[in-house]
Amino acid sequence: ITISYTTGPAPTPTPNDNGTVNAQFSVPTSAACLELSTTTIDFGSVRLGSENVAATPDVTVTNCSGVSESILARGTDATASGTTWTLVGGSATCADTLGLDNYRLALEGAGGTVGLSSSNASLGSLAGGDTATHTARMWAACPGSTGSGQLMTTQITFLAVEGG
Repeated sequence: ITISYTTGPAPTPTPNDNGTVNAQFSVPTSAACLELSTTTIDFGSVRLGSENVAATPDVTVTNCSGVSESILARGTDATASGTTWTLVGGSATCADTLGLDNYRLALEGAGGTVGLSSSNASLGSLAGGDTATHTARMWAACPGSTGSGQLMTTQITFLAVEGG
């Protein structure tokens, strides 16, 4: 995305007057484009403390632009009525430092497994028209955490950045 802007002449300052800005956005025809094979995945019924549980179906990511793109992904906290599990990065498990009401997500693909957090993580790059398939994996919150018996929901966001 190319951003250009022009500012108006500097007026005599008045309270709460921040001047004017005209912004123009241009998007090249080969701009970042991403298609996903599904909008919903399911981990099924998972016991607290379960590790490396695969979701179904897999997610196929397609670069629908004409240029190479970097593919990124991030996750969110998992929520249910009256409870939240905090998404944590790293490699913690219930056997060490994961703790209560924390969980982990990862995406496994041909290039390996990438742990997710609330910040974008690189899944690699895709040439124009190429696809990559990822399996979402979860390390559930430890026994004793809130949310037992509830449907926890979370979100994984994929992002394409032109020029991968």
